[in-house]
Amino acid sequence: MDFKSESITEKLFRDIPLFVEAAKYGSFTLASEAMDIPLPTVSRRIAGMEKVLGVPLFYRRTRKVELSEYGQALYERYRFVVDEVDASLEELFSDIKEPRGPVRFSVHPEVYHLYMAGVVSGFAAQWPGIQLTGQFSARGVDLYTEPFDLDIRTGQLPDSDLIVRKLVTLTPRLYASPKLLQHHPLPETPKDLAATIPCIAPTLADEAWPVSRGKITEKVTIRPAHRVDNLQLSLELALAGAGVAWSVAHVAAPHVERGELVPVLPDWTVPGFDISAVMASSRIPKRIRLFVDYLVEHFSRVQ
Repeated sequence: MDFKSESITEKLFRDIPLFVEAAKYGSFTLASEAMDIPLPTVSRRIAGMEKVLGVPLFYRRTRKVELSEYGQALYERYRFVVDEVDASLEELFSDIKEPRGPVRFSVHPEVYHLYMAGVVSGFAAQWPGIQLTGQFSARGVDLYTEPFDLDIRTGQLPDSDLIVRKLVTLTPRLYASPKLLQHHPLPETPKDLAATIPCIAPTLADEAWPVSRGKITEKVTIRPAHRVDNLQLSLELALAGAGVAWSVAHVAAPHVERGELVPVLPDWTVPGFDISAVMASSRIPKRIRLFVDYLVEHFSRVQ
């Protein structure tokens, strides 16, 4: 390889981390802020890469940039390399400096409000050098193409190469308001749910509820009075006396203590669900590992 081509190769490798950051954010502006490089420099260096390679890496839009097919191919090949280098360097120097830098996470709003209150402020107080960037999202984000380090998800996760760290398994139970029980007898067996008492059903669940006690599971066909797609709405309807609803003890406990809810069939449970931290790679910088460890410790108190 002659000197000229070697210089071109060195230049491309110098600019690849900048390209990867711009691809993650879909924005030259956000990449410049994340890497503390002036925006004109970002634009100039990426344009220089495109000139050397002879192909467009991005399509420029008014408010954002989008990867071209050539840019997508380059990103898919080098994003892991950049992540591995970042993780290795941070791990190497983590013992001699305070962890710093961004942690970008996505979480379902219901999960945060019901189970994670205080996490952001608590972690920020403990690790002031780490900048949290959180976004509420009701869908699972694409950790390979979107600018997130981890996604906090519930329920069954699809088979993939993603790294999953389970934070907690929550097991809902049944609750009702004394207002409802003024008009309906308190169920004493699962079959009593199938009689005349109204129930609040999850939107995607069928009308045959599986209820379990130890190794015994029974399917009970309930009479849905309402259907909702999250436990927060279900709890609101239960408090209004609209029906028997699912909730987890962590959320229902304050209402039980105030006499606003009564456990129904307290020895029986309905299907549980996991809350997990999902990452694209097992090699993560220390700042992200610290945040995940903080989540694990937090959820150890949520049941």
